[in-house]
Amino acid sequence: MAWILEPGDVGEATGVVVAAIYCRLSKYGGRGIGRQEEDCRRIVAARGWTVGEVFRETASANPNAKKARKEWLRLLAAIERREFGAVVVWLEDRSNRNVVEAAEFVRLCQKAGVRLVIAGNDTEYDFSDPEDVARFYGESARAQAELARLQKRVRRAARQLAEEGKWNGGGNRPFGYKPDRVTVEESEAALLREAARRLLAGDSLRGICVEWNRKGIPTATGHKWENSSLRRILISPRVGGYREHSGRLIPAVWPAILDQKTWEAVRTILTDPARTAMRGAPKKRLLTTLLHCGVCGRRMSVERRVERGHEYLYYMCADRYGQGRCRRTGRNLSDVDREVTERLFYILESTAFQQAASRPADDPARGLYEQLAHEQGLYDRLEDKLARELISEETFKRNRTESEERMDALRHKIAELTDNRIIAQIPRNIREVWPSLSIDRQRAILAAVIDHIEIHPQGKGTRFDPDTIKVIWKA
Repeated sequence: MAWILEPGDVGEATGVVVAAIYCRLSKYGGRGIGRQEEDCRRIVAARGWTVGEVFRETASANPNAKKARKEWLRLLAAIERREFGAVVVWLEDRSNRNVVEAAEFVRLCQKAGVRLVIAGNDTEYDFSDPEDVARFYGESARAQAELARLQKRVRRAARQLAEEGKWNGGGNRPFGYKPDRVTVEESEAALLREAARRLLAGDSLRGICVEWNRKGIPTATGHKWENSSLRRILISPRVGGYREHSGRLIPAVWPAILDQKTWEAVRTILTDPARTAMRGAPKKRLLTTLLHCGVCGRRMSVERRVERGHEYLYYMCADRYGQGRCRRTGRNLSDVDREVTERLFYILESTAFQQAASRPADDPARGLYEQLAHEQGLYDRLEDKLARELISEETFKRNRTESEERMDALRHKIAELTDNRIIAQIPRNIREVWPSLSIDRQRAILAAVIDHIEIHPQGKGTRFDPDTIKVIWKA
């Protein structure tokens, strides 16, 4: 608790100076703050002062630091309220490493009549003396210059590590690699390859995460899987065998888990802007979004009914509240799912489809991936040309923008070929493996070959009439 004294109570009136002690470390760990406080208390006692309050914190004095120095701000507020007659710190750079912030500190101290004592070298600053003010500014400027040199060395070291394709230290163990961050952890790498294969075949992040959590497969930190965490790993340059620095991909010293073609394809899918527009509750039924009313043409939804103690699900021409639309068509959900699935199997098992899906060029995006890799290489070499002064900065910026536009266009074309990619990876034994596929994979296969499905009214009677189900296949 700080001693609250009026200006007249400090100094001559009582002979007591109430001092604030400020201790700061840039990083957690060690006994640094404790030693700072011991030295500061020794100075206060030697001068016959009283310690009003000790302000301790672990935070950077860098003006660009993300974390605010809450205790320092609290001390400034106390000085402005004239709660202290002196401030004791261990060294000048514990208080400020920026001339602008130092000027604000001096202004508050001058207004409140507060002096500053440096415990590390037993130096006192009287801010009513212009020479002391100038001396303090000089120390703050030197601290700021040293900070700038330190930042420059850190950035240079980080750039060198990046250029050598090395890990820059810090962070948790990446999933798929051993603690040395270089050696592949094969059991986890196999899971990532399987996840990539499933995504390319039309499965979803949600379906993969649900399965892994059900099997008890943890993340690298021991937590359950979430869509965002799996997505972050699969699109990271690391699993593609790269290090990213200043927007540039550099071959890394660690081996890739996914080959470049697979990694680029997965990244194209997971960074597609259309995915963010489709967020929401996952689809639980097989044919929602594909079914349309054969009378009014609007999409049908699922309706739940309880009849004679049993629950039944229907596809109905109504909104999710069971209202609106024409309500002239409706059919038992299980009957429609079974009928459409059987027709799907018939098409997929046909000779014509098998021949089309097994053509050598079954991956229509192969050429686009090759173009994308070539364009990425040109993009990466631009910075090297600028450094060697082979091109001007203006030319570098123009070529970089043009290259980014070409790569974005290629990625968009690849995304448009999603249906073809999914078709190319439909299993030959689709009828056998269908029950084991996730609902997302099943829906993706259906959407790849079906444009939409129309449900038409049927005559009297409750018996299901398959002829009222019209499947519109994609060309």
